[in-house]
Amino acid sequence: MIEIYNNFELIGVNPVYSEFTWTRRFSRSGEFRLVTSFTTEYFEKLAEGNVLYKRDVDEAGIIERRQVISTIKGDLALVVEGRHLSTMLDRRVFSLQGGMPLNQAINNIINNNFMAPAGNLRSMEVDGLRFMPHNIPAVNISIESRNMNAYSQIVNLCEENGLGFKIRYNLRNRTYDLMFLNPTETDVAFSKEFGNIVEQNYMDDKQPYKNVVIIEDQHIHNNTVFTGINRREVAISAPREGQSHFTQSALDALHENRAIKILSSTVNPYSQQFLYLQDWDIGSIVLTRNRELDFSKREVISEIVEIYGEEGLSLVVNMGDHIERRR
Repeated sequence: MIEIYNNFELIGVNPVYSEFTWTRRFSRSGEFRLVTSFTTEYFEKLAEGNVLYKRDVDEAGIIERRQVISTIKGDLALVVEGRHLSTMLDRRVFSLQGGMPLNQAINNIINNNFMAPAGNLRSMEVDGLRFMPHNIPAVNISIESRNMNAYSQIVNLCEENGLGFKIRYNLRNRTYDLMFLNPTETDVAFSKEFGNIVEQNYMDDKQPYKNVVIIEDQHIHNNTVFTGINRREVAISAPREGQSHFTQSALDALHENRAIKILSSTVNPYSQQFLYLQDWDIGSIVLTRNRELDFSKREVISEIVEIYGEEGLSLVVNMGDHIERRR
C-alpha cells in the first residue's frame, strides 16, 4: 500500500500508476519513481516535500522532483521522484577530527549537528527527529572531516564497518526515528537450483582498483607488498599528520578504490521456499550461488529494487558491493 502524507497527515492512498519503482538500500538512502496520468488532484497531492509511505516495508521517501511530460499518445503524464528519509542527513555539514571509537564518532556527528538544543537553527529535533538506541561495532577509527556532508560521511562509516541505517516514519509518535542496523544472519539461499532465481548477472571490476596509497609524499601504505605490474598507486592528501591519521586515510582510500564484485539476481517474488519480508529482507545475510560461475558466497543484501508493472511485482536483489559502485 502506498500512502501520501503531508506533515504526518494522510492525504491520499494508492495512486493509480503506470510505473512504480521502489529501491531499498542497507547502507545508504533508497529512492523511488512513480509515473501516473496527470490530474489536478494528483498534482496537488504528489507535491514536493510530501511523503510517500510504503507500509509493507515500513519505509518512506520525500518527493523531491516532479515532471509533467507528454506521452507518445499525446496525453500528459506526471513523473514523481524522490529519496528515502535518510537523506535528511544530507542537509548538514560538519567538522570532526581525531581518533575515537566508531560509536563516539557517529554520536558526535548526529548529536552535535542534528540534535542541538531546541531553538538552535540547525536542530532537527524540533521537527521530530529522534536518535534511537543502537548497537555499533566496538572499533576505533581516525576521522578527519572538515566541512563534510554528514550523509556522505555516515554512508562511508556504515559501508566500511558493515552497518546499515534508516530513518523510520513513525506515524504513531509523529517523529522521524534515526536508527542504525546490523546485518541479520539467515538460512536463506538464492540459486537457480532452488527455483527462486529467474536470472542472475555477475560482474567483477578492477578498473577503480588501487592497492598502494601515497600520502603527501610522506607516507606510503602497503609500500612493499605490491610490486611491478601488480602495483596500483593512488595519491591523497591528509588533513593532519601522524601515523594513526595516515593509516586511517590510507584504509579509507583503499576502500574507495577497491575491486568490485557484484552478483545481481532477479528473484521470484512468489517463491514459497524463502518468503520476501518474512525469511529475508534488506540487510539479511544470505547464501548466493551460481554453479556455472563456480560462485558461492554468504553476503549481505545491500539493495532490493521493487518494480511494479503490468505483470505484477519483480524483485532485483544485489548482494555485497553497492550497485552505485559500478563504474
